[in-house]
Amino acid sequence: MVQEEKIEIASRLAEQIRQAKVMVFADYRGMTVKEATELRARCRQSNVRFQVVKNRLAKRGFGEAGVAPPEEILRGPTAIAFGWEEPTTPARVLAEFAKDCEHLAIKGGFLGERWLDTASVEQLAKIPPREILLSRLVGSLHSPLRRLAWVLRAPTVQLATTLKAVAAQRAS
Repeated sequence: MVQEEKIEIASRLAEQIRQAKVMVFADYRGMTVKEATELRARCRQSNVRFQVVKNRLAKRGFGEAGVAPPEEILRGPTAIAFGWEEPTTPARVLAEFAKDCEHLAIKGGFLGERWLDTASVEQLAKIPPREILLSRLVGSLHSPLRRLAWVLRAPTVQLATTLKAVAAQRAS
């Protein structure tokens, strides 16, 4: 590769690093072309970019972005899954794929300003998607309000029942 091409690749990588909400690093050693194609397709469906990078270019890109990765992250073959929307998506996609593919190993991740180890990335992958969390929140807020409405309604229903019984007695 010509030096100018390397500089351009590192600059593009630095821009992706600055824009990404989350990055998950993986070792893809031993993956077949079919497995890699399937993983890229799953990533595309989830709006995640899966990119294989050379470690030297990645170090240069991180340096340009002002981020210093831990040494073990950029050791051996490295691929990065970039997520721009929901922070849990890249971790979830790679963790689910790693269950089926023994050749994919998660090395760690970067979320906001913090480096994550493998265990933290796996915990991040277990967090449900945003929509599910929001529906759970709405459900938990709805339940007490519903109970309060029943409690407030109960005296009114009892009063109406009592008045109806009194009216029935007087009519007879």
